[in-house]
Amino acid sequence: MNWKILLIGVLVCGTASVSKSQGFLPPETTSTTTTPSTGSPEVMRIGSWFPKTYMVTNMDGQQRSLISYKSALDVMVILFLSPNCDAKQQHWPLIKHLYEDYNGWHVAFVAINTGDPASSGTLAEQLKKNKMGKVPLLQDDDHAVTKAFAISGAPEFAMLDESAVLQYRGPPGKYARSALVAMIGHTSKVPNPEPVEILGCPVP
Repeated sequence: MNWKILLIGVLVCGTASVSKSQGFLPPETTSTTTTPSTGSPEVMRIGSWFPKTYMVTNMDGQQRSLISYKSALDVMVILFLSPNCDAKQQHWPLIKHLYEDYNGWHVAFVAINTGDPASSGTLAEQLKKNKMGKVPLLQDDDHAVTKAFAISGAPEFAMLDESAVLQYRGPPGKYARSALVAMIGHTSKVPNPEPVEILGCPVP
């Protein structure tokens, strides 16, 4: 065997081994960006960028991108709600207080009805009752957004930072508040509950 060929083979194998051990992997294997796929959206992971292609429908029947409800400076709090969880109404004070404390702090709140579109009127009344009538109420017609965020029950939160990167997913409560404070202040790691506790009803 030609000794030059043998030497080149040893050098190539050794370089590959060193690169792998030091974490020098191709960009496509380390990327956390998630993109939607037609008919079967991929599940968002913490740290994934949320694309502009996901559409929702407002109460006037107009369809637009979910991400268009926030400005470039806003943190976005998405409330996945259902009007059919009458036995779990204790979640409303938690949601209401979060909204009262942080609305206007470059935080864009939106609510998504995970139930039957015909029940949107009931949910709109619940929002008004809790002094959240100005929060846009949106319908996830094909459940693509709900599935993309892997929402397991309502009520549940998803929070995006200014760059539309998912930083929090979980139920109302102390974790949600701590996560929002961390995102607004850029002060600490955003806490995420594990596993997610379902306080209300399973979503479709």
